[in-house]
Amino acid sequence: MQELPVARQTLGAQWAASPRTGSRWRSSIRRSTAASAPASRYLDWTVDGEAIGDWFADERNPWYGVTWLVQGDNDPDMIEASLLALLGERDPRLDAEVRFADGRVAILFCPLCGDLAWGAISADLHFTDDAVEWRALNSQDGLTREVRTDPPQRSVSFDRHQYEAANGELLRDWVKRT
Repeated sequence: MQELPVARQTLGAQWAASPRTGSRWRSSIRRSTAASAPASRYLDWTVDGEAIGDWFADERNPWYGVTWLVQGDNDPDMIEASLLALLGERDPRLDAEVRFADGRVAILFCPLCGDLAWGAISADLHFTDDAVEWRALNSQDGLTREVRTDPPQRSVSFDRHQYEAANGELLRDWVKRT
């Protein structure tokens, strides 16, 4: 019997507006200082053109989380750590800032502080020779480390070449090392 091909989605990013206001705490490991955080624009992950943030929004929380790719409010170390984690790599300096203790990788972070203690949208990443899967994508509690089941968890599969190219392009564009 011939195996049917697995449908693969396309990973992308699009600008989204963040309604966050007030203070944003910079990464707690490196420093604990508040920075002004007016409403801003950030790159939200998309799957086949649909924003992932929209998957988890509801009437109580119309907007859930952000990536570290925020216009005018860049933290190159966190951007790099986040993108490397999505590529399956580890950054010993910042791994605990982008990956939960159970190995799940944060996809979208708390909009106010970016700290995993406040929870994140996370996924169990799985790599094969030709695909990358985000398994059981959903909100993960920062304190209990439990992954929500309501709304139902989602899983997506990407062509590995396209996925790595999209993340690599963001690394080149956002992380300027001298």
